[in-house]
Amino acid sequence: IELVSRPGEGTTFRVLVPLAEAAVEEPSPSAVMALPSASAFGDGLTALVADDDPLALDATMALLEDWGFEVVGAASADEAATATAATRFDLVVCDRHLGNANGLDLLVDLAGAGVSRAAILICGDTGGELVAAARAAGVPLLAKPVSPMTLRAMAVARLAAVAG
Repeated sequence: IELVSRPGEGTTFRVLVPLAEAAVEEPSPSAVMALPSASAFGDGLTALVADDDPLALDATMALLEDWGFEVVGAASADEAATATAATRFDLVVCDRHLGNANGLDLLVDLAGAGVSRAAILICGDTGGELVAAARAAGVPLLAKPVSPMTLRAMAVARLAAVAG
C-alpha cells in the first residue's frame, strides 16, 4: 500500500498486488441455458411486426430476420389487417400505439381470428391500466426500449407456450 498526500492538493492511495494467471473454469453443460441457435430459432416461422415508428419497425424486422423469421412489417393497424388477410403468423410483435389504433386491441383481434399463434406487445408507457389490460388479454407486455435478448427470450417463451 502506498500513500501520497500533499496539503491543498489531495491524497492518492495505491494498492499494488502481484499479477497471477486467472483460473478459467468452463461452465458445466447444465449451467448453460439452451436457447435455439440464431440460425435455427426462426427458421420456417413467420412474424408480423407492427409499429408506426419507422426506425423501430425497421430495427425489429431486421432483428427477427437475423433470427431466421420470414418477416412482414406494418406501419398501421390497417396494414397489419391487410397482411393477416393473406398470411397466418407464428409470431406478432406489436407496438401499443399504431397511430389512432390500439396495438393491444389489434393483437386480441388477430388471436380471435386465428391468424397469430404468439403475440408480444411493446410500449414505452407501461402504466397500471395497460399492464392489467394486457394481462387480462393474455398478452405479455415489454417496456421500451426492449433489448434484443429480452425480445428473443420472450419470443422463445411465447412460441414454446403455443407449441405445446
